[in-house]
Amino acid sequence: MTTAGATEITYSKGGLINSSIEEVLTPMKSCALYVGMTYVHPIAFYEAMNPSEEKLHEFMNTALKRLAQKFLNNVLNSEEYFL
Repeated sequence: MTTAGATEITYSKGGLINSSIEEVLTPMKSCALYVGMTYVHPIAFYEAMNPSEEKLHEFMNTALKRLAQKFLNNVLNSEEYFL
């Protein structure tokens, strides 16, 4: 997960950054893979400096769904939970 003060459009090929958030985070991906971590597609919270209540809840729900999915995948793929 990451936050960005700017809009999602800013982090696009046509935006000010001229790169996606995935491209901006490439060094983080490289570091994670180098040390043997599993790197997953990032969740970005855009316009994080002054979020609306609705936008904040939307991001929290997205983050919770991702965490729950990863947890369930780990449980279902791990023998230690079934001993």
